[in-house]
Amino acid sequence: MGPLRPRPGGGPGEDYDLRPYRAGDPVTTIHWKLSSKRDELVVRETLEPRQEGLILTFDHFGAWDEVDGVLDRLLTWSSALLDQGRNHTVAWLHPETGELRQFLVADRRTLDRCLSAALSDPTPPTGRSIRAEGAGGKERRFHLMPNGEVAV
Repeated sequence: MGPLRPRPGGGPGEDYDLRPYRAGDPVTTIHWKLSSKRDELVVRETLEPRQEGLILTFDHFGAWDEVDGVLDRLLTWSSALLDQGRNHTVAWLHPETGELRQFLVADRRTLDRCLSAALSDPTPPTGRSIRAEGAGGKERRFHLMPNGEVAV
């Protein structure tokens, strides 16, 4: 199990953290025994595993049929992640300016917007690979390549 974070809305759970009471906390979350010992209200904040952030990257240059295949796999991967309830980021470098293009994909509408932006960018025969860029944060990166492979 990975790192834990507070569960939105609370609810039952085996893992919890203790914190001072805040106005609006449900009375059912108060840890009465500990509150009486400390002489202040303390609540149990239920924790859940934190989902690791995911980034799908691809290079937006090369033969059009190769880029088309990569975009097709991007649609497949993104759709599968959305079906699992996983938000993720799609990123590539603009093929002419080298500007980082990023889209947070949280639903079909944002996926459509991302694909529309990718399809509106030109597709030159050569360019700079986003794989050469640093990994950035703690997100897990999957780079979709023209040969059908995925680099992690």
